[in-house]
Amino acid sequence: MDKLWKTQSAWKGHREFAQWLIGKIQPKITVELGVDYGYSLFTLAENNPGLVVGIDLFEGDAHTGQRGQEQADAVAKFAAENGYQNVRLIKNSFDAVAEQWNADIDLLHIDGLHTYDAVLNDFKRWSPFVSQHGVVLMHDITSFSAVMQVFVSIAAPKVAFLHSGGLGVICRDQALADTIRTEFSNAVSGQELVQELERRGVMKPIYPTV
Repeated sequence: MDKLWKTQSAWKGHREFAQWLIGKIQPKITVELGVDYGYSLFTLAENNPGLVVGIDLFEGDAHTGQRGQEQADAVAKFAAENGYQNVRLIKNSFDAVAEQWNADIDLLHIDGLHTYDAVLNDFKRWSPFVSQHGVVLMHDITSFSAVMQVFVSIAAPKVAFLHSGGLGVICRDQALADTIRTEFSNAVSGQELVQELERRGVMKPIYPTV
Protein backbone atom coordinates (compact mmCIF):
# COMPACT_ATOMS: atom_id res chain seq x y z
CA MET A 1 0.00 0.00 0.00
CA ASP A 2 1.13 3.51 -0.75
CA LYS A 3 2.45 4.76 2.60
CA LEU A 4 1.46 8.33 1.81
CA TRP A 5 -2.23 7.43 1.80
CA LYS A 6 -1.99 6.59 5.51
CA THR A 7 -1.28 10.25 6.29
CA GLN A 8 -4.30 12.29 7.39
CA SER A 9 -5.23 15.14 5.06
CA ALA A 10 -8.05 16.98 3.33
CA TRP A 11 -5.52 17.48 0.52
CA LYS A 12 -5.70 13.95 -0.89
CA GLY A 13 -8.01 14.86 -3.75
CA HIS A 14 -5.36 17.15 -5.22
CA ARG A 15 -2.58 14.60 -5.52
CA GLU A 16 -3.08 13.90 -9.23
CA PHE A 17 -2.95 17.59 -10.10
CA ALA A 18 0.08 18.17 -7.88
CA GLN A 19 2.01 15.37 -9.57
CA TRP A 20 1.10 16.74 -13.00
CA LEU A 21 2.17 20.25 -11.97
CA ILE A 22 5.53 19.06 -10.64
CA GLY A 23 6.19 17.31 -13.92
CA LYS A 24 5.13 20.37 -15.88
CA ILE A 25 7.12 23.11 -14.14
CA GLN A 26 10.03 21.04 -12.73
CA PRO A 27 10.54 23.30 -9.69
CA LYS A 28 14.01 23.88 -8.30
CA ILE A 29 12.63 25.14 -5.00
CA THR A 30 9.20 24.35 -3.53
CA VAL A 31 8.07 25.98 -0.28
CA GLU A 32 5.10 24.94 1.83
CA LEU A 33 3.70 27.22 4.52
CA GLY A 34 1.86 24.95 6.94
CA VAL A 35 2.96 21.31 7.03
CA ASP A 36 0.68 19.79 9.69
CA TYR A 37 0.66 15.99 9.09
CA GLY A 38 2.78 16.37 5.95
CA TYR A 39 0.54 14.91 3.25
CA SER A 40 0.76 17.85 0.86
CA LEU A 41 4.46 18.31 1.61
CA PHE A 42 5.32 14.76 0.65
CA THR A 43 2.97 14.84 -2.32
CA LEU A 44 4.83 17.89 -3.62
CA ALA A 45 8.15 16.15 -2.91
CA GLU A 46 7.31 13.02 -4.93
CA ASN A 47 9.19 12.98 -8.23
CA ASN A 48 10.27 16.54 -7.52
CA PRO A 49 13.74 17.28 -8.92
CA GLY A 50 14.39 20.14 -6.51
CA LEU A 51 14.44 21.11 -2.86
CA VAL A 52 11.15 21.03 -0.94
CA VAL A 53 11.01 23.19 2.19
CA GLY A 54 8.24 22.76 4.75
CA ILE A 55 7.80 25.57 7.28
CA ASP A 56 5.69 25.16 10.41
CA LEU A 57 5.85 25.85 14.13
CA PHE A 58 4.05 22.52 14.63
CA GLU A 59 2.00 24.09 17.41
CA GLY A 60 -1.35 23.95 15.62
CA ASP A 61 -3.79 26.84 15.45
CA ALA A 62 -7.43 27.78 15.97
CA HIS A 63 -8.48 25.73 12.94
CA THR A 64 -6.31 22.62 13.16
CA GLY A 65 -6.31 22.23 16.92
CA GLN A 66 -3.30 21.92 19.19
CA ARG A 67 -0.16 20.17 17.98
CA GLY A 68 3.24 19.63 19.58
CA GLN A 69 6.81 18.42 19.14
CA GLU A 70 5.55 14.89 18.56
CA GLN A 71 3.94 16.12 15.34
CA ALA A 72 7.19 17.61 14.08
CA ASP A 73 9.01 14.41 15.02
CA ALA A 74 6.45 12.25 13.19
CA VAL A 75 6.81 14.26 9.97
CA ALA A 76 10.60 14.15 10.16
CA LYS A 77 10.52 10.41 10.81
CA PHE A 78 8.22 9.80 7.83
CA ALA A 79 10.59 11.74 5.58
CA ALA A 80 13.64 9.80 6.80
CA GLU A 81 12.03 6.37 6.63
CA ASN A 82 10.54 6.86 3.17
CA GLY A 83 13.48 8.35 1.33
CA TYR A 84 12.39 11.98 0.99
CA GLN A 85 15.93 13.26 0.82
CA ASN A 86 14.81 16.44 -0.96
CA VAL A 87 12.66 17.56 1.99
CA ARG A 88 13.89 20.11 4.51
CA LEU A 89 11.79 21.01 7.55
CA ILE A 90 12.06 24.41 9.25
CA LYS A 91 10.39 24.72 12.66
CA ASN A 92 9.67 28.44 12.80
CA SER A 93 7.07 31.06 11.96
CA PHE A 94 6.45 31.97 8.32
CA ASP A 95 7.33 35.63 8.93
CA ALA A 96 10.57 34.84 10.70
CA VAL A 97 11.74 32.62 7.85
CA ALA A 98 10.64 35.17 5.24
CA GLU A 99 12.87 37.79 6.84
CA GLN A 100 15.92 35.61 6.11
CA TRP A 101 14.79 34.10 2.80
CA ASN A 102 16.77 35.08 -0.31
CA ALA A 103 16.04 32.46 -3.00
CA ASP A 104 13.57 32.26 -5.87
CA ILE A 105 10.63 29.91 -5.32
CA ASP A 106 9.13 28.03 -8.24
CA LEU A 107 6.19 26.53 -6.32
CA LEU A 108 4.70 28.08 -3.19
CA HIS A 109 1.94 26.35 -1.23
CA ILE A 110 0.05 28.50 1.31
CA ASP A 111 -1.84 26.43 3.87
CA GLY A 112 -1.35 28.06 7.27
CA LEU A 113 -3.88 29.80 9.52
CA HIS A 114 -7.05 30.36 7.50
CA THR A 115 -8.05 33.85 8.59
CA TYR A 116 -8.22 36.65 6.03
CA ASP A 117 -5.38 38.64 7.59
CA ALA A 118 -3.13 35.61 7.99
CA VAL A 119 -3.61 34.35 4.42
CA LEU A 120 -3.18 37.82 2.95
CA ASN A 121 -0.03 38.35 5.00
CA ASP A 122 1.39 34.99 3.90
CA PHE A 123 0.76 35.88 0.27
CA LYS A 124 2.21 39.38 0.53
CA ARG A 125 5.28 38.23 2.44
CA TRP A 126 6.10 35.23 0.25
CA SER A 127 4.79 35.93 -3.27
CA PRO A 128 7.64 38.37 -4.07
CA PHE A 129 9.99 35.38 -3.93
CA VAL A 130 8.01 33.47 -6.58
CA SER A 131 9.99 33.14 -9.79
CA GLN A 132 9.01 34.54 -13.18
CA HIS A 133 7.25 31.33 -14.23
CA GLY A 134 6.35 30.18 -10.71
CA VAL A 135 3.04 29.03 -9.23
CA VAL A 136 1.27 29.70 -5.93
CA LEU A 137 -1.14 27.13 -4.50
CA MET A 138 -3.70 28.17 -1.89
CA HIS A 139 -5.59 25.39 -0.11
CA ASP A 140 -9.05 25.46 1.50
CA ILE A 141 -10.57 28.12 -0.72
CA THR A 142 -13.97 26.43 -0.46
CA SER A 143 -13.68 25.38 3.18
CA PHE A 144 -12.89 28.86 4.49
CA SER A 145 -14.50 31.99 3.03
CA ALA A 146 -11.56 34.09 4.21
CA VAL A 147 -9.17 32.06 2.06
CA MET A 148 -11.53 32.35 -0.90
CA GLN A 149 -11.73 36.13 -0.53
CA VAL A 150 -7.96 36.49 -0.59
CA PHE A 151 -7.70 34.17 -3.58
CA VAL A 152 -10.25 35.97 -5.74
CA SER A 153 -8.77 39.37 -4.89
CA ILE A 154 -5.38 38.53 -6.40
CA ALA A 155 -4.88 40.06 -9.84
CA ALA A 156 -3.16 37.23 -11.71
CA PRO A 157 -4.03 34.31 -14.00
CA LYS A 158 -5.91 31.85 -11.79
CA VAL A 159 -7.70 28.52 -11.86
CA ALA A 160 -9.48 26.72 -9.05
CA PHE A 161 -10.45 23.21 -8.04
CA LEU A 162 -13.52 23.14 -5.80
CA HIS A 163 -13.20 19.62 -4.34
CA SER A 164 -11.19 18.45 -1.30
CA GLY A 165 -11.42 21.78 0.47
CA GLY A 166 -10.73 23.68 -2.73
CA LEU A 167 -7.33 24.48 -4.23
CA GLY A 168 -6.57 27.85 -5.77
CA VAL A 169 -3.82 28.01 -8.38
CA ILE A 170 -2.18 31.38 -9.10
CA CYS A 171 0.09 31.46 -12.15
CA ARG A 172 2.60 33.98 -13.43
CA ASP A 173 1.81 32.77 -16.96
CA GLN A 174 -1.64 32.86 -18.53
CA ALA A 175 -0.52 30.04 -20.82
CA LEU A 176 -0.03 27.71 -17.85
CA ALA A 177 -3.44 28.59 -16.43
CA ASP A 178 -5.00 27.83 -19.82
CA THR A 179 -3.14 24.51 -20.02
CA ILE A 180 -4.38 23.48 -16.59
CA ARG A 181 -7.97 24.11 -17.66
CA THR A 182 -7.39 22.07 -20.81
CA GLU A 183 -5.84 19.15 -18.92
CA PHE A 184 -8.31 19.11 -16.00
CA SER A 185 -12.01 19.32 -16.81
CA ASN A 186 -12.90 20.15 -13.19
CA ALA A 187 -10.72 23.27 -13.10
CA VAL A 188 -12.52 26.61 -13.38
CA SER A 189 -11.03 29.99 -14.22
CA GLY A 190 -10.76 32.72 -11.60
CA GLN A 191 -13.37 34.78 -13.42
CA GLU A 192 -15.80 31.86 -13.61
CA LEU A 193 -15.30 31.21 -9.92
CA VAL A 194 -16.12 34.78 -8.94
CA GLN A 195 -19.16 34.88 -11.22
CA GLU A 196 -20.49 31.67 -9.71
CA LEU A 197 -19.96 32.91 -6.16
CA GLU A 198 -21.71 36.18 -6.96
CA ARG A 199 -24.58 34.31 -8.60
CA ARG A 200 -25.02 32.21 -5.49
CA GLY A 201 -24.87 35.27 -3.29
CA VAL A 202 -21.89 33.84 -1.45
CA MET A 203 -20.01 37.11 -1.81
CA LYS A 204 -20.48 40.58 -3.23
CA PRO A 205 -18.66 41.53 -6.45
CA ILE A 206 -14.93 41.60 -5.77
CA TYR A 207 -12.37 43.38 -7.88
CA PRO A 208 -8.64 42.61 -7.92
CA THR A 209 -6.81 44.51 -5.17
CA VAL A 210 -3.64 42.57 -4.39
